[in-house]
Amino acid sequence: MCKLIFLVCSILFFSQNVNAQHYEITYDEQVNNPAGAWSAESKLYIDTKESYYYKQKTNFKQNGTSQVLERKNSVVPVFRKNFSRKEILYSQSIANQTFFIKESIPLQQWELLKETKKIGTYQCKKAKTNFRGREYTAWFTEELPIIGGPWKFDGLSGVILEVASSDGFFTIKSRSISYKQDALPNPPIEIKEEIAITWESYCDKYKESVKKWEKAMAAKAEPGDEIQMTISTIEDMGIQGGKVSK
Repeated sequence: MCKLIFLVCSILFFSQNVNAQHYEITYDEQVNNPAGAWSAESKLYIDTKESYYYKQKTNFKQNGTSQVLERKNSVVPVFRKNFSRKEILYSQSIANQTFFIKESIPLQQWELLKETKKIGTYQCKKAKTNFRGREYTAWFTEELPIIGGPWKFDGLSGVILEVASSDGFFTIKSRSISYKQDALPNPPIEIKEEIAITWESYCDKYKESVKKWEKAMAAKAEPGDEIQMTISTIEDMGIQGGKVSK
């Protein structure tokens, strides 16, 4: 009887370990923003059920005296995808406040193209899409037993290893892929689904923040001053910028 119990426990333990496996993909991410150039080493932790994507190391080179409204240094943006529920939940900040946003995936509608190329040892196919104001080209492989991609990109029949906007504003390129025989690691911040808002609500809050900035600058401005904020984000949020004249 003891041997039987031990055998059952061993089988359960073995089954749990078989299921606890994932892939870790390291990406180099680049954003060429007029306010400054962002470069980052980012990681995608992904299995067949869910994935996490977030930055490990970030460098920022600021141009001139431009102000960055969107970045909060103490918060690492985390993108969690639940493939069975077809949802993405991610953190994003405005000034000193962090928001959690929930959307349905896939967010992009892709057009498959005939070109192929190898990225590392993996044969990849090409696809393109238009997403929130930018045209993107992606390269994905079907040679791995996972489906998904970095950041908000998803919806292809494989895992996305490279993606870039046609204007050179935003690029993500894989550097290495490794297989891990354990569960997905915990993200650096807690994802608070219970207070998540929609993308549209986030855009509205961003617009409100720009208006607050305009009022604050107007109160400080001297006669003849003209102050302008250029809004340059990865996704089109329907905001042109902020301007104060006095």
